[in-house]
Amino acid sequence: MRKKFRIVAIATVLALTIGLLAGCGGGQSAPPADTGTAAPADNGTAAPATDGQVYNLTLGHHMTDVFHGWQTMMNWVDQMKEESNGRLNIEVFGGGTLAGARDAVGMVQTGGMDMTFNTVSLNPALFQYPNLLGAFGEKITNSMIGTYAILQMYKNEPAISNEFTNANLKCLAIYGMTPSSLAVVGNKVETDNWKGLTLQSVGQNTIKIIEAFGATPQGVGTEELYENLSKNVVNGDLHDSALYQETRMYELLSYLNTFNFNTGVAFYVMNLDTFNSLPQDLQDIINNSFDDFSMSCGEATNNFYINFIENEIPKSNCQLYDFSPEMTAICNDKLKTVIADPYMEMVKADGKYDGDALYAEFEKYVDEGKAKYGSEYDWFKSLH
Repeated sequence: MRKKFRIVAIATVLALTIGLLAGCGGGQSAPPADTGTAAPADNGTAAPATDGQVYNLTLGHHMTDVFHGWQTMMNWVDQMKEESNGRLNIEVFGGGTLAGARDAVGMVQTGGMDMTFNTVSLNPALFQYPNLLGAFGEKITNSMIGTYAILQMYKNEPAISNEFTNANLKCLAIYGMTPSSLAVVGNKVETDNWKGLTLQSVGQNTIKIIEAFGATPQGVGTEELYENLSKNVVNGDLHDSALYQETRMYELLSYLNTFNFNTGVAFYVMNLDTFNSLPQDLQDIINNSFDDFSMSCGEATNNFYINFIENEIPKSNCQLYDFSPEMTAICNDKLKTVIADPYMEMVKADGKYDGDALYAEFEKYVDEGKAKYGSEYDWFKSLH
């Protein structure tokens, strides 16, 4: 049986009502501000212990109810309300009604809405340090491993948490996504020569990988993916694989490869100023939910994708396939040259952290995650 993660404080953190909660710090209870956790209120005074007031918050995001984390998100919202005795009242707006995918985090930063769901790949100007998770390729065989690794990095490594705090964001949950797999219409891709292919993607890491194999990348928004593929504007895709199911693109595809070219990082965030304006008891409820909310998001993502692989793909015309051992080795080398090496150069240029130490720490947590959440959770366990 899969380990069930109790979603602590689910009803409060997702309450993004456009004006009240606006902060992203961390997930721990009352840690220092530079770790992305609870910080002093904006006026420099301590937050009141409690005030009995109801805080109406907004959580806006670009996904629909097909979204892999929809139920987990709604459970969290409900639990936040319950644990706060109704004082954290979070209203959820999906489908981009408040902001599109690429605008949502900026809206939260400025207080245009209180909370959102988004990804690191959609916000390259804000987040660089979490991207190293993508360099571990086939070592990450399920979303639980990726979630455990990035969660531990966030809690223990200021290089990760400070990027949220510095952006005026309170991080409510952080987790690893599904594999970024190559999918095509037409002929199966089995070599490292992708010339002549036009592949669409939504993230910087995967766009760089497409270029490294000689194909032409087309950066798009998630709302464009299905239409581009249906109109033969592109030959295929390389991005987080949950999107193949959420957009129903798999109905158009011929082949879906199993190699993990990148593990993306997703998160829920809140305006940090708004968070800091809450009374301490409500801050504590939100902080105490961080670990369980993160792991629950990872588990929901993993279950969603396994269901897709085991139940939806077999009913479609899309065929799953593995690369040869030789091609797999080539792909692993590409991840080093395209993701890991430039990452080290970025860290060196930034001058604040030790790149080798960050890599070793990431690798340690990936290995721990693999030992803790091994084959039982693997995406392709039914195939191998």
